[in-house]
Amino acid sequence: MPVFLKRFLLSAISLLAAAFPSGLGAATFNPQPPALPPFVDALPIPPVLRPGPPVAGAIPVLKLEQRQFLHAFHRDLSPTAVWGYDDLFPGPTIEVRSGEPLKVEWHNALPLKPLFPIENPQDLHGVCGHLPPVRTAVHLHGALVSGEHFLDPFHNDDGYPDAWILPGQTQKALYPNRQEAACLWYHDHAVGLTARNNYGGLSGFYIIRDAYEDSLRLPKGPYEIPLMIQARFFRPDGGLDYPSQAAPDEVYGDVTVVNGKIWPYLKVEARLYRFRVLNASNARSYALKLLAKDGGPGPAFHQIGSDGGFLPAPVLLNDPQDPGAPRLDLAPAERADILIDFSGCEGRSFTLNNNSQTDLPANEDPIPDVLRIEVGAASPAGPITSIPRTLRPITRFDPQTIRLTRRIFFSEPDLPGAGQMMLLNGLHWEDPVVERPLLGSLELWELVNETSLMHPFHMHSAQFQVLNRQPINLFLYEKLGAVLPTWKASPPALGEEGWKDTVKVPPGAVTRIIVRFGPYTGRYVYHCHILEHEDMDMMRPFEVVADPKAADQAAGAALPETDPNLTLAKGPLALAGHYQDSDLGSAEDREQGFDIEAPLLGKAGHLRFLSPQGRVLKERALVFVLFDANNKPVTDATRASVRMHEAAHRSGRFAIVSSVKEKLLSPWEVLCLSARTEVYDHKGGLCFGFDGRGRVEAAPGGKLFVWLPEVGDGDKRQVQGPVFFDGHGRVVCDRRRQGQAAADLDGQISFSPNGRYAAIGLSAPVPALEEFKDGKPYETVKISSPDTVLKARPFDNGDLACMGPSDLVFYHRGRELRRDPIAAEACLVRGDKLFCVAKSANGDSDVAKAMDLIRVNADGTDPVAVQGLRGVAVRDAGLNNEIKIVQDSGEVFVYRLR
Repeated sequence: MPVFLKRFLLSAISLLAAAFPSGLGAATFNPQPPALPPFVDALPIPPVLRPGPPVAGAIPVLKLEQRQFLHAFHRDLSPTAVWGYDDLFPGPTIEVRSGEPLKVEWHNALPLKPLFPIENPQDLHGVCGHLPPVRTAVHLHGALVSGEHFLDPFHNDDGYPDAWILPGQTQKALYPNRQEAACLWYHDHAVGLTARNNYGGLSGFYIIRDAYEDSLRLPKGPYEIPLMIQARFFRPDGGLDYPSQAAPDEVYGDVTVVNGKIWPYLKVEARLYRFRVLNASNARSYALKLLAKDGGPGPAFHQIGSDGGFLPAPVLLNDPQDPGAPRLDLAPAERADILIDFSGCEGRSFTLNNNSQTDLPANEDPIPDVLRIEVGAASPAGPITSIPRTLRPITRFDPQTIRLTRRIFFSEPDLPGAGQMMLLNGLHWEDPVVERPLLGSLELWELVNETSLMHPFHMHSAQFQVLNRQPINLFLYEKLGAVLPTWKASPPALGEEGWKDTVKVPPGAVTRIIVRFGPYTGRYVYHCHILEHEDMDMMRPFEVVADPKAADQAAGAALPETDPNLTLAKGPLALAGHYQDSDLGSAEDREQGFDIEAPLLGKAGHLRFLSPQGRVLKERALVFVLFDANNKPVTDATRASVRMHEAAHRSGRFAIVSSVKEKLLSPWEVLCLSARTEVYDHKGGLCFGFDGRGRVEAAPGGKLFVWLPEVGDGDKRQVQGPVFFDGHGRVVCDRRRQGQAAADLDGQISFSPNGRYAAIGLSAPVPALEEFKDGKPYETVKISSPDTVLKARPFDNGDLACMGPSDLVFYHRGRELRRDPIAAEACLVRGDKLFCVAKSANGDSDVAKAMDLIRVNADGTDPVAVQGLRGVAVRDAGLNNEIKIVQDSGEVFVYRLR
């Protein structure tokens, strides 16, 4: 249609629709589940439409109408207005053969007034508030179709959201059906109204069959049952209820409807049945299992197919012999092809039970009842069927052949003037196309979910494979914008080993899928299939192109490091990160022994040291991932529901100190320090244990310097002094003394940046600094002032810096080099420079708020104040060019030194 003609028609329809304003009579959303007896309505089976074979090369045509009609959802409810195809809720099941194309003419015969009015249409995103209130665009979910006519509403094969039609118009679509046997479904996809139109009833099954399926001797005819499961809200009068605001939250519903009936029943014979299960809910997920009347387990599920066709082999779910067996878990738009054998169950009844609650904070209370199945006698005349041992082979994609990797961020920003939005990569639906994959190419898509909700991700005209899922550190992501794992990647879940077009993207994780684009070109859509999210802009277009010059070329351009919508804190010295102590545990937690280093990043956003998220810490569930100097994990992870005491590290390899009671993983980087400290070697073997009041410092290469405090009285006094370990957990120097008094540790223990030198401050019997080189005694510096709190920092050349109450003193081989009148609270060595937090020269009496960051050069030049950063401590950030400033408020800033 010419653009001018479409605009003219749009204007005319809009004027006509003004006679039926969408906000007129919009009722307050106050759903009240009717008190209805369950299992009193028989399960309806939608009629099947089978087009005839092509005649003289002509493609057969089916014609379906979208109409408003009255439908009764329950025996005790009056019929209520719904929308559907050919006066059916759900619509008729279309059944075709693979390789035989079909044309469908979808005619919009709906009224001009919407079924669910919107109070303030102008609040809809983008241009949707200015569009006609009744518009439709049918999408065949899971189909491989051309996207070349995406702007033509009258020849819209994929159901492109912007190519909607109006009442009185017809959308023509060509479905090639060039794909294997699978359960697809058709539903409305009009931009801004997808949730409402589907909620009203615009959906139905579309089944593709092929010769391979015919050879499997699976149940068919009356023994193959389609189950379209939907969650809905109802008004007290029995009418469907839907929120009237422009952008409602997730509409979970509180009543389950199956094939258009509330909690129906199904009579079956004592034999094998095939169920084609579809979760067509707007937002609710289902976890399904058969339960007997006494609550015991019913027959098992044998899943043989997923979204795009058969699995490689049947998957056993709900094994009655295993109480912990997985259920059939379906997010919105996911499908499952399952076999259930009712043999031997004559006279029994089972309830299809649901216990899913994927969105804990958002009123998604489980709806336990779904369907009652009543088993009758066996039919001796029924066809012979069986559960196959193997199914259609599926060749897994080779990740080595991936052409390009993309990263898609799921976010919920609150935008000025727009309220809460649901966005992908920070972009709106109307923004220009970004992704242009090459026809036939293989790509890896990383779906990063920073939100608190699970999002079912759907890609049009594609069948992909799930590679894995991996949790990420949301604390690091929110503060520093980095996508960093906290646990090893998990393989696809049971039932996900086959072809998928919709995949669960859990919160706080990255989900990876591999997709080959084709066999058609054009513009398509990917989006979240929580339909309210889709209507809130969590939907983006992409184009499959045949010309390599028009396709995306560089992987780097397609892999943003962070969500563009994420705003990071900024400040002096090129701020690299920011967090608060409260993020790492409550004040009570810290009083009980928490002393946690900040999350740290290496070059190019790779993890060097990872501490737990704040909320995880408060739950006493500590999760660590250890990385070596090449940013490769050296252990998978370890979990512990115990307190953390201290964390120490240096760039490259490091030590984690914690009261882990579970089995520790190799190699040696893990050390325990609590009431009982245990040191493990690189094979996980225990070296020795000692009282937990000691201190620990780590150096590059996994070296450790542990100070063991004095234990016992009199002649039994033992285990006091330093012990050094190499990078493999071996003791290289053990200076523990037994049965004799020794100097007490009074200051810090620390390594030089290169790990060769270490120093400790001793207070009795004579105040001194003791320095070690490669774990062996090197120098001892006696301190004349008895009240000095000794805090020493060694340089890479062996020189020492000692922080006293009023002076900063430098030593070389035991001799004093120079003395600066700097009251340093904390120091950090970086090469030949010392960064210290010291009392401000302005004479402010409030020491906690009068600390400046000062750079002191060991070569004798004058100290230099670095801007004027207020803080109470300076700490190692684990990298050669980053330091941390801890402020009196508890906030911590990570700065990149220029």
